[in-house]
Amino acid sequence: MSDAIFIVGYYRSGTSALSGTLEKAGVKFYNDADANEHNPLGFYEIPELIQLDVDLFNRLGVDWTDVRSLPAGWAERPDMASFTARLDEILRRRFPPRERLWGLKHPHLCRTLPLYERAARQAGHSPHVVHIFRDPWAAASSQARKNGLTRAHALLLWLSYATDAERQARHLPRTWLTYQELLADPQAQLPRIGAELGLTFKRDLRAACAHLNGQLNRSENLPSEGLSQPLRRLVEATWAAIQARHFDPGLWDELTEETADLVGFLNEIGASRARALPAFGGAAMAAEAPRDVTAMPRPSERTDEAAKARLLAIQNQIGALPRLTVLLAAPAGQAPAVTQSLESLRAQWAPPALIKVLAADALSLPGIETITVADAPEAMTRALCAALNDAARSADYVAILNAGDMITPDGCLRMALLAAQSQADLLYSDEIVPRAEGAWIRQKPGWDVTRLRQAAYLGDWVWYQGEALLAAGGFDERRAGAEEYDVQLRFAARGARVERLPEAIFIRQPGAKRDDIAPQIFCARAAEALSAHLAGAGLAAEVQNRQHMGLFHHVRLTQDPGTSLIMLCDGVEIPRLDQWMTGLFSGPALSGPVILVATERESPVGLTWARWRGAAPSCRARCWPASPTTPAPRWPRRWRWHPPSWWRCWMRGCWRSPRTGWKGCAPGWPTPAWRRWRRG
Repeated sequence: MSDAIFIVGYYRSGTSALSGTLEKAGVKFYNDADANEHNPLGFYEIPELIQLDVDLFNRLGVDWTDVRSLPAGWAERPDMASFTARLDEILRRRFPPRERLWGLKHPHLCRTLPLYERAARQAGHSPHVVHIFRDPWAAASSQARKNGLTRAHALLLWLSYATDAERQARHLPRTWLTYQELLADPQAQLPRIGAELGLTFKRDLRAACAHLNGQLNRSENLPSEGLSQPLRRLVEATWAAIQARHFDPGLWDELTEETADLVGFLNEIGASRARALPAFGGAAMAAEAPRDVTAMPRPSERTDEAAKARLLAIQNQIGALPRLTVLLAAPAGQAPAVTQSLESLRAQWAPPALIKVLAADALSLPGIETITVADAPEAMTRALCAALNDAARSADYVAILNAGDMITPDGCLRMALLAAQSQADLLYSDEIVPRAEGAWIRQKPGWDVTRLRQAAYLGDWVWYQGEALLAAGGFDERRAGAEEYDVQLRFAARGARVERLPEAIFIRQPGAKRDDIAPQIFCARAAEALSAHLAGAGLAAEVQNRQHMGLFHHVRLTQDPGTSLIMLCDGVEIPRLDQWMTGLFSGPALSGPVILVATERESPVGLTWARWRGAAPSCRARCWPASPTTPAPRWPRRWRWHPPSWWRCWMRGCWRSPRTGWKGCAPGWPTPAWRRWRRG
């Protein structure tokens, strides 16, 4: 079992600096989110985990800025199982067993720790917690500068996060420090952290601490004058307890109750039907505002100017990016949606090298090559297959976009950077699906050939490397409707290098479509492609469609290795059992025995043996001398009485002594009656 360190602290409290220091001390951290002016040493975060937290908060109806704790009992709700499974998959993929000591950091852990603890334990890791706190007035100042939070909001949020974090980690191995202590004397703090957690850091701690300096503490404290007195006193009491290392549960329970009291006060005012302050309370707030179905559930920092600057800097380091050709499909009636898709492509931080539009309606698009396609069944998809194969001869990558669908501004650049760094043959990403109750993110699984054989799960906005596509035979118009799934299976057969971008950059619009191919035709052609793939892999099988489109069963006939059928016959209805046994013995030869078990002393099961024997004349029996104490019943001549309630029909020497008990059963069962038959 490996050890996991969860860095649990409020926003702008030194969690990134501590994570970077521990990473240099030998703890495995990921730093996928690039450094910026707010965190010059890097964030040490995993974007797909941030997205998971955002999805979780959306499901619970809260936001990270919400001063209320998560709903009571949230971690035990049935709908949390999918989040646990998703988190389990990420942790297993990111931190395999060879990583003996690893860490995670994000302020959301103050509230989501129970979910992360459960998933970590499921994945075979032992969780530990490091609480890090920063002077609340400095943290509030940093929040005001970065996120625009007011002083009172930031301080009450600090209280809520701090009390939630303390309460949820009481049962775990944990330790505490402040950001000021870390910056002032890191060489003393790191050994103390290791000792209190019972962990050993492998690398030189002096070198690990070398990158920390006082310049990281750049925020000036906000003044406390004019703040609500109850809030001010509660903040000061909590910060004093932290500085004094007073972590008595009773004290912190009192702090939690006082925080909840303040939050409840605000919640009651906000729920008023009359306006208390501008934009706070009133009927407009009491009524649920309509959701914006186009609102993007991604964190805003993924598409802000700082993110753009970071990605462009990485592009400058890499050099020229792969050339992408996008084919935009607009079947009949979808011409008005073309503009929306084109605008999203033109707004890319790294626009495609070439865009072609295939349209069934007349279109005039200056500067865009337009190919007119007949308004006929399957014509659009067949034209797309030909155009993609042609484009693959000159482009590094080709991709398809349906009219109406969109790409987030950072989408093409992130995919291109991944393509340049990985040299992948195929790339895909997560997607955003708008709906009436709010957009949600379809989190796609990682690349797995076995999963692909069971489901066409890659969806749309897949990049295909040109040379690899042509080497695999290109798109086959005979598979129209399942043309991409067919190519993906052929890529899998060739051992293609596939990469998933764990970012929701593709936006699927309601009503967007590529062709009018019926679902039944897609299912049939997908099954044909899958059957051919399985046959080529030496796994020939009959492919059957499951309940939902795009999911498949594989049915294979294999030799029965030998199956034993066991039935408890107490209280059995003899006519029904007789019918079942007759049919059983009348069918194909059985590969194993049939065992009937009766615990009743006078079981009627044996009375039907003669009829079963007639149905299965190849079934032979042997017998033993009658018991001297019990009269023999009138059985067929091939049967004789054995000690009371032990009835046996013995086939081909298959015998187990009643003195030692039946194979797999404990000796000493209360005189059961056994009958065992096997086809001869």
